[in-house]
Amino acid sequence: MMLLFVDPITSNIVIHTFAYKVQDGTLSGELVRPIHPMLTNALVNNIAFKALTITGFIPIWIVLFFLYKPDFSSVTFTGLLLAIPAVIMGFFVGFLLSASITSLAFWTTRVYSIHEFYYAMILLFSGQFVPLTLMPKLIQDIAQYLPFQLLIYYPIQLILGKLSNAQIIQGYVSGVVWLIASIIIFNLIWRNGVKRFSAVGA
Repeated sequence: MMLLFVDPITSNIVIHTFAYKVQDGTLSGELVRPIHPMLTNALVNNIAFKALTITGFIPIWIVLFFLYKPDFSSVTFTGLLLAIPAVIMGFFVGFLLSASITSLAFWTTRVYSIHEFYYAMILLFSGQFVPLTLMPKLIQDIAQYLPFQLLIYYPIQLILGKLSNAQIIQGYVSGVVWLIASIIIFNLIWRNGVKRFSAVGA
């Protein structure tokens, strides 16, 4: 139930709304504008897609709620407040990492295949395919050091009140570190990619 709520917020479609612009040269028109292309078309499309998806999920969520009558007794107002910035942080980490991979289109036409591998990593290490608590300990240990749990597992556990104070702090620290790292990674790839894009006169 919480996955249906969190996943549409933290997921993104930047690979589908941006990669083709690099490949067919239509990005040129956006590069001359004073606003970063990723902050206009790509980000706005993501927000619009989220609004549409969440609207579509609301009736499904209501039906499932009355059908299965899930126990939300552990959900508290404090947990919800803690989850809000965690969900926002998870979205931006995922968006920037996905944007970084999408920007590889400056170098290769196989960027969609690379992104599919990245998405497979999300399914495995975010708890989306199988909750991390049911995964082998090795997978759980690896997931602690990767950004993917910030997209699904960490916000859901916050909402459900299943994390200790130490785990909450650790998750936020990990989120801030990965947010900074994803900003650096994206900027590095973007700057070098745009130079290459300009050089070929697209």
